[in-house]
Amino acid sequence: MFLTEEEVETLTGRKNPSSQAKQLRQMGITYKVNGRGKLIVGSAHVEAVLGCDPASREKRKTSPRLELVN
Repeated sequence: MFLTEEEVETLTGRKNPSSQAKQLRQMGITYKVNGRGKLIVGSAHVEAVLGCDPASREKRKTSPRLELVN
């Protein structure tokens, strides 16, 4: 559902929430700030932005080109 604090750090390469927010904006990833000042980032949104969500994988499936096999 949401990335953990560690996952946000890994994704952004930053420890400081303000630096993380800047990096997320540059990546086109939206976020919210919780009551503790931590960034809330939806995992499904990240997967969609990075092109690795299950729906996009389904769309990219291709069939083998058997005409190329001798």
